[in-house]
Order: sequence, then C-alpha cells, then structure tokens
Amino acid sequence: MIVADALGPDHRIAQVLRRRLTEAGAQPDDRLILAAAGSSDHAGVEDALQTGLLLEAATRHPVTVGFLSAAAPRLHEAIARHRSNDGARVAVAGYLLAPGFFHDRTRTCAADIVTAPLLTPDTPPAPELIAVARDRYSTALSASGSASTAARGPRTNATDDATTP
Repeated sequence: MIVADALGPDHRIAQVLRRRLTEAGAQPDDRLILAAAGSSDHAGVEDALQTGLLLEAATRHPVTVGFLSAAAPRLHEAIARHRSNDGARVAVAGYLLAPGFFHDRTRTCAADIVTAPLLTPDTPPAPELIAVARDRYSTALSASGSASTAARGPRTNATDDATTP
C-alpha cells in the first residue's frame, strides 16, 4: 500500500480558496476566516494554520483560522471576534475537501459569506487540486520504490533481475 502526504498545506490550495472567496462574493474589506475541521493532532492544526498563512499571502489580507472541532479558536469564536471589532462583513473560506458534516456546520455559522468546499459535486475539480494530488502521489510512489529497493538490497547480477518479482 502506498500512502501519500496530506494535500495541504500548499500554495495551490490557497489559490483555490481565494477563488472560492471571490466566487462567493467576498469583497476586499471583508474579514477573512479559514474554517478548518480541526484535529487533536498538533501537526494537523499546524497544517491548517500554515494554510491560513498561505491564504493570507494569496489574498493580501489578514486571515484568522477558526476550527470546527478539537482545536481553538473555534469558528464561532473567530467570527464573534471579528464582528465585535468593527461590524465588517465576515467571509469564511472552507478548508474542507467536499460537502459533508463539517461543511454543513460551516454553512450554518454566523458569517456573511461561506464558500463552497474545495470539491463540489457539480463542477470539475480545480486544476490546482489535481496537480497537488498528482504531486503527492508521485512523491509517495517514488518514496515507495526507493523503500522497496532498499528492502530487497542491491541487485548483483542479471539473474537477480530475472528471478525477483
């Protein structure tokens, strides 16, 4: 079995998130929040925070990450904090792969705008997502080939090539 790394963080995903914000009607003066599922795994939380920074770079606007579970700040807290600052609109970019439980929770939050998830059933996948998935798979496949060659040991002659599956 080959296991690839997670799709994110990746600057190409941040570009898809930026496009989703535009498609949803976000404006330059909106407060931006990245909604992530959350994780009890510190590395998963760090990945979401890094994606927030990548989205900040892509939009050239500050981005707060709000989590739907298992991490802080929770999405509703992040929205409330932005609302109490100056009453500006709040736009939430869902760092969620597809529709489902977490996207449903995001859609019912108190934000003014909530984006579609990265994948939607009625549109083809974004080219950036395809490229990220392809790159992750290629990297995992290369690492797998290296690992299985190392486990077999070096081939010593042509007979090894013929008899080794």
